Amino acid sequence: MDATFLHVSRELRRTLPASTANHAPAYRSPGPPRAHVARGAARGARGAPRLPARETMLSLLPFALRSLRRRKDAFGREDECEEQDREEKPVVLTDLVCLIPGGEPVVRLEDAPGNARRIFTGIDISASVEEVWDVMTSYELLESRIPNLAENQVLERFEEDGGARLWQVGQAKWTVLSKDFYFKACTTLDVHLWPDGLPSDMTAGQQICASTSAEAREYDRTLPLVRGIYPRPFSISDQGVPVRDITMQNVLDERSDFVHYQAVWRFQPLTGCAMEGQDMMRLSFSVECQPHWFLPVAPVEGRIAAAMGENMVAIRSFVEGRKKAEEAMKARQDLVSNEEDFERLQERLYQLVEEQHPEAIRDEA
Repeated sequence: MDATFLHVSRELRRTLPASTANHAPAYRSPGPPRAHVARGAARGARGAPRLPARETMLSLLPFALRSLRRRKDAFGREDECEEQDREEKPVVLTDLVCLIPGGEPVVRLEDAPGNARRIFTGIDISASVEEVWDVMTSYELLESRIPNLAENQVLERFEEDGGARLWQVGQAKWTVLSKDFYFKACTTLDVHLWPDGLPSDMTAGQQICASTSAEAREYDRTLPLVRGIYPRPFSISDQGVPVRDITMQNVLDERSDFVHYQAVWRFQPLTGCAMEGQDMMRLSFSVECQPHWFLPVAPVEGRIAAAMGENMVAIRSFVEGRKKAEEAMKARQDLVSNEEDFERLQERLYQLVEEQHPEAIRDEA
């Protein structure tokens, strides 16, 4: 039974007269409020004591609290859901835990100072780090591979590290009464590659890796946004395991819907999660963003987080689908090659028989 409901019920029992306490089951019932009030009215008609208006309102409080929680859940904020659901969203992902192949990505949403938010998401992909890295660094093709990227334009290439300056428009979509609504935000981003991983002194929140979920949320709620200090990567690994990172940062004095935008893509091999002879890697994304004051963050933050999860699924589907297509093509080529080899071998055997046993060939003819 709901803990809040039990607490209110006990308070009611202490405040009710002794003659009314016998009707306690009515206050513990999780049934609809209308039925509860109707039963009270029926008792009053039979002469039983009626509840004062104040106590009747208190008895309806648990139902209001449940309704409020359901409305919060609809926005997708896992930190406002039930406690058991909240703890399912880890502070970080480690390589000691393998995510379900083909399952939903892990998405975590946290508050940051002001109207900023930090969003973390991760997914396991049946591919090598190099294969996913190739997809994410093909900047001109990102729009065709990431569904919630409405626009993507390469403005400049950085020869020194293989990065680029991009103009991007992201979008989040939700449907209400069969009508589609979109939230769009644009920004100019500088993308830089870190083949050996982002230095630890350029990431924030390293000391909360072993904290509880609640402590991490409280820490991040006051952790300042510092330009050049990126949000903690959502995936960590043992020392010696190679990781690659891609950072994204909004360009100052360029057109943008964000006052502050910094993100880290992490590429990490998962040797302990792969089947023998196969590759497995983890792709994670950590972003902290602070839009201008006039953008409505709170009503759409849950949908934005969900859209990031959809992007991760799309990337996985593209990478794994392309890999399967390449493997099928290679198997077909091998089959054709084997057939050609067989035909050549068969022809060579016929020639040898003809040379060594010409009478067999004449008899067959």
